[in-house]
Amino acid sequence: MRWNLAYRTLFHDRGKLIAGLVGQTLYAMVLDRINEYATLRAIGLSERELLSILAFQSALVASIGIAIGVVITVTLKTLLGTPRATIEIPLMLYVGCGVLIFAICLFAAGLPYLRVRRIDPHTALQS
Repeated sequence: MRWNLAYRTLFHDRGKLIAGLVGQTLYAMVLDRINEYATLRAIGLSERELLSILAFQSALVASIGIAIGVVITVTLKTLLGTPRATIEIPLMLYVGCGVLIFAICLFAAGLPYLRVRRIDPHTALQS
């Protein structure tokens, strides 16, 4: 019963909404700096280095978001739990959500990479 609740919570529609918002935020962050990435490509940045920059940025945002989420969850669990009605959140749920969010963020970094690599560096330098 406990794992069924964890599974439903992990893959609920709210999770999909949050994942979409995280992906959209990361995509917008990269698109805001698309000229800078094109300039880096023009001065000799390889595609592998560009992908590693985007992955690092995504991993950093994911790690900060996961840490904030854990702090908020533990705080709410402590504040709202009572001795008669305790709130129990299994450790595997924390781990599963963290891994899922991290994977979504890395995937979200790959989408703008496809757009950045199509931009002609020469054109970006002229604008």
